[in-house]
Amino acid sequence: MEKDVRDTKILFFDDRVEQIDELFNILVHKDYRVQRIGFQQQMLDDTLLELPDLIVLHITLPETKSYTICQQLRADEKTQDIPIILVHIQNDNREKLKYLRLGIFDYITQPTTREEILLRTENQIHT
Repeated sequence: MEKDVRDTKILFFDDRVEQIDELFNILVHKDYRVQRIGFQQQMLDDTLLELPDLIVLHITLPETKSYTICQQLRADEKTQDIPIILVHIQNDNREKLKYLRLGIFDYITQPTTREEILLRTENQIHT
């Protein structure tokens, strides 16, 4: 039986929490339960009390911060198996490989289409 999207929790990391962008809106309008947080450690710790089904990490700040978050998520026993989709403006193969080696499940380069975002999200949730 397929999981209802309203029962699917997506944690959306973005350093621009005050800005609502198209990617976030697509997930919300599809009726996913999307929680958007910034990159502060306390917010991460508090948010992971209820584990998400998927993590979307939108990189818009220096990569060291997002890479550190990916490392923390993969090192933590509670979160190591949660799928992560990385979203980035640049299409840099070296960067993609670095994150894929760390254990992210998918990588979206912006700009992208609504259909691609939904397909990649659904593929990770239903895997």
